[in-house]
Amino acid sequence: ARGWSEANAEQAALKRKIISLADQTILLADHTKTGVRSSYFFAKLEDVDVLITDRKPGNAVKAAFEKGGGKLVLPKEK
Repeated sequence: ARGWSEANAEQAALKRKIISLADQTILLADHTKTGVRSSYFFAKLEDVDVLITDRKPGNAVKAAFEKGGGKLVLPKEK
């Protein structure tokens, strides 16, 4: 998995800058955003410390993210 990306160049640049200044990076994204490649890359998977999402991402994304030390937060199952 390549990393996190954005469809807008200015938004990607802003996100890169914010991540570079942050002590901890938390990404909130629903399942439709994981595994998607947009035009403008803004972070490696391991640049995000916590991913909060509504569904378990695909195995490649999950493995690469957790290999970088990231924490995956999912809703509790009923």
